[in-house]
Amino acid sequence: MINAQWGIAIGIFAASLLLIGAIFTGKSAVQTWDQSSILGVGASILCGLGAVLCTVYSKQLSQLGWTSSMILSKRFYGIILLSFIATYDVMFTYLLENIGWILLMTVIGVLIPMYLLQKGIQYCEVFLVMMSLCFIPVFTFFFQLFDTRLQWSNITLMGVLLLLLFGILSVVLEQRARSVS
Repeated sequence: MINAQWGIAIGIFAASLLLIGAIFTGKSAVQTWDQSSILGVGASILCGLGAVLCTVYSKQLSQLGWTSSMILSKRFYGIILLSFIATYDVMFTYLLENIGWILLMTVIGVLIPMYLLQKGIQYCEVFLVMMSLCFIPVFTFFFQLFDTRLQWSNITLMGVLLLLLFGILSVVLEQRARSVS
């Protein structure tokens, strides 16, 4: 099982490198890149590492008896602080003008998915949780098809399908391992 997990992890890393390569060769949906693209790729890598560390730590807290609500209540301190620092000059004006949409997106786009993710962390292995996140690019790719600013990209499709394939493979292998033991 460990060898299969390593193979899946390497496959996902390769698919991620393919997607990064598409950005820097102009073959992604955007087709141009600049310093913002470099910053975006760097931020994505840091977020990925942070997600892994957060998942491992959340799993440890769950095993110590913390409830999902207790863990989630501690997860957002850093995000709130960084958001305030980045937007302190326009935050209140923007907040007042868009409070309805902000609340709706907070509940639908953050609270519910984070709660479900935390439940997954509580009941599943960390590797399975992280691999299930490979399904997210499929939805993103689908929604991007409706954005007229973006171009079709076969390389992006291939990278997304590889991520999906490795994500499904990890779930199948995890289920087989559970049924054997």
